[in-house]
Amino acid sequence: MNAPMLSGDARRIAVLRSLGVLDTLPEPAFDAITATAAQLCGVPIALISLVDAQRQWFKSNVGLPGTHETPRDVAFCDHAIRDDALFEVADATRDARFAGNPLVTGEPGVRFYAGAPIVMPGGERMGTVCVIDHLPGQLDEHQRAMLGHLAAIVGAMLTQRRQLLELTSQLAESDLRVRRLYEATPAILHSIGPDGRILHVSDRWLALLGYRRDEVVGRPSSDFLTPDSRVHAREVVLPAFFRNGQCDRVEYQFVRRDGGIVDVLLSAVLERDEKGGGARSLAVLEDVTATKALRKELGMTHAHLDAVVDNMPALVGYWDRDSVTRFVNRDFQSAVGLPNDQLIGRRLGEMFSAIDAVGWTTLEPRIEAVLGGRRQEFEWAMLTTSGLRQLRVTLVPAQPFGEEIAGFYGTWFDITGMKSLELRQRNSEQRHRLLLDHLPSGHALHTIEVDETGKPVNYRFVAMNAAFGAMLGIEAATAVGALATDVFPGIEHDPADWIGRLGQVALTGEPARFEQQGAGGRWWDVIAYRPDPGQFAVIAQDISGTRQLQAEVAQLRARRDGR
Repeated sequence: MNAPMLSGDARRIAVLRSLGVLDTLPEPAFDAITATAAQLCGVPIALISLVDAQRQWFKSNVGLPGTHETPRDVAFCDHAIRDDALFEVADATRDARFAGNPLVTGEPGVRFYAGAPIVMPGGERMGTVCVIDHLPGQLDEHQRAMLGHLAAIVGAMLTQRRQLLELTSQLAESDLRVRRLYEATPAILHSIGPDGRILHVSDRWLALLGYRRDEVVGRPSSDFLTPDSRVHAREVVLPAFFRNGQCDRVEYQFVRRDGGIVDVLLSAVLERDEKGGGARSLAVLEDVTATKALRKELGMTHAHLDAVVDNMPALVGYWDRDSVTRFVNRDFQSAVGLPNDQLIGRRLGEMFSAIDAVGWTTLEPRIEAVLGGRRQEFEWAMLTTSGLRQLRVTLVPAQPFGEEIAGFYGTWFDITGMKSLELRQRNSEQRHRLLLDHLPSGHALHTIEVDETGKPVNYRFVAMNAAFGAMLGIEAATAVGALATDVFPGIEHDPADWIGRLGQVALTGEPARFEQQGAGGRWWDVIAYRPDPGQFAVIAQDISGTRQLQAEVAQLRARRDGR
């Protein structure tokens, strides 16, 4: 049964793939979510399912070992992502949408299903945190609410993954190139006989490890493994492989002909002979060398994601409609100076009024607003155990089941250091401007204006100090931002061609130097240069005294020569 594509599904899939989470290795933080969901709902199966274009892929899987994905057209989760509300099927055999579904009629025998959508900040639903049972069932209100909270946590984890990838965009671009290369590369295959010797290898296998075919066929496959991988294969992987007839995504290290190490994930199936013995195996290798290197460089990212609630660099918590604390992370506990067991079940107002009564009076209206359905983002000063801190606060309504607001999530990011840096930078800029304004030499910055042919036709004053304004006989405060033709009407017709001469400096980068008589009859030595393309700066030094001295010397010489 092919489900129709939802409106905006292509955009949703693009967002999903931009997260860089599909086909990644298991992570403890996500596995903790599914383990909690299964225990909370009393079911044998819990999944974090991400719905791709043609499949649903499981980022975390409790209860379905060896299953990593299923086709989208049979996925219950494809129905669950059509709405923000929790999707629940009490008995799939009695539901016309699912009674004939192969996941119901065959393995794993789905009867009960409940899935809470994982919603991104833009409203895109990536998939679900879902629970499954082999028997009909129904969740109570508490279980439904908690399943929605778990889905919201997964959404926050995926959002943080995207933010961190954006902060390391160069690595993210490298990861995209590696992934595209992986998708476009032919399979890396080898076949091994019952004696452990290589029967066949693909061209891509040879290219990866740098061998010729005649150097490989007939040799023990263990010859190409590192010593540690050889021991792991002999003691762990192979006994299980011959019992089960398959292995899935086993981590191995192969040794290239030049001695380099290649990290792979190996999946294999065992072909048995007519007596049930192992005849040969066929293995598919995935080259994950670049991915492992990337994972190492992104170690901090995974450290955050392993325990997103406790390790986020922020104060994080969830409160219900009565502002009763339901969970908070370690940073929050540290900031208020109370352990978790003294915070859970306590009202936020009671807690904050005890540690910062003044701060609570400004926070309380924000909480009323978020419980009214309005997202709140603001800066707030809070008295913490480490002193008064400046925080950027985001309060988000929790609406796991449609329009009803169950509570709100809060994050407090400490921006005290950033505010201090901004203040220091502002003070530095003020000192710089003060120094510039008191210099006796003139300083100014301009941008050149050109027509459609690229010819300079005007320029605009960007900045100038008082000395430069005095040289031109204008007020610096009113001239900055204005065009030259507005400040000096007719300048475009001046025989000195100021626009053309200074425009060449801005366009070619060739500096200019000349002497010019300014307002009040004073003479200035002028240097024009280009700080950036399309700009020209001017430094003007008052040389009136030098010119006067030169004139006096010339007069003395003239009188002397006239004797």
